[in-house]
Amino acid sequence: MIMGSGAGSKNAKAHKPIRWILGRIFRGALVCFSIFLFLYFAHAIVESGKEIAALDSQIEELQSELQREQAIHRELEARIELLNKDSYIEVLARQHLRMIMPGDVPLNWISPGVR
Repeated sequence: MIMGSGAGSKNAKAHKPIRWILGRIFRGALVCFSIFLFLYFAHAIVESGKEIAALDSQIEELQSELQREQAIHRELEARIELLNKDSYIEVLARQHLRMIMPGDVPLNWISPGVR
């Protein structure tokens, strides 16, 4: 029995360096994995920041385009209001179509030097 306990202690001493080596390998692998995770998430954060900056730039461009389109819309609305007024239609008809109202006397202007 004494022999058995002595043999068991030699095995325990022999396994201690193996456990120590395996523990060091495990800790080293854990450190490497932790560094990998840190770098991965750091890269993900940087890339998402770049994407956010690009989207902010696109938002600014779209907002300026929206303002231009709203100005054009206001101008077209004003033109529609004018075209709904009879007095404006009369002015357009007289100027561009040379139309006259009943009772008006048509005048033909002749420029000097033109025959």
